[in-house]
Amino acid sequence: MLVTYFDEVKPSHPDQPYYWLGGLAIDDAMIPGLEQEVNALAVTCFGAGSGLTKQTEFHATDIASGRGNFKKARNPVDRFNVLKRLIAIYDKPDGVFRITVRLDVNKLYSSVDVEELALMYFIEKANSLARRKATNTLLIGDYEKEKTVSRAVRNLATYKKDGTPYAFGQDIHNTIDTVHFAHSHRRYPQLE
Repeated sequence: MLVTYFDEVKPSHPDQPYYWLGGLAIDDAMIPGLEQEVNALAVTCFGAGSGLTKQTEFHATDIASGRGNFKKARNPVDRFNVLKRLIAIYDKPDGVFRITVRLDVNKLYSSVDVEELALMYFIEKANSLARRKATNTLLIGDYEKEKTVSRAVRNLATYKKDGTPYAFGQDIHNTIDTVHFAHSHRRYPQLE
């Protein structure tokens, strides 16, 4: 089975006009090893026993710019090496797959719900990947607001029953259960 984690990047005009929804679909057997690798990197960056908290999250923009959790890391070479290590952890082409949706919000009608459209496309891509791999996928998103959660759960149920709602819509049979959401900054036990 694939476990597909996803999160969004909202538009920030004028420099970033896109709504991005990106994620990693990971073979469930690989998750414990990946978690150990990320925890080891967290110890390197934030100290022993750091665990996963809002203060130890890895955000590429913060790492690259030296802001947020990486404002104390003044050397750009060191920060770039953190990015390289993080990328290397997830660079496993036989068990970690990238899924992205990019919508140019300036080219959409104002009546279009960008979050809903992006999630529909993301679900289609995750479902297609699972079908190609002859398995199923479970979706887990970063919890932001209750309205988004309720709508995503309702929409996936509809897609599984009726397919996605447009001329080239797809049947959704390899996405199981519902869309799950979790706060990305909840504390998890440190793996040894």
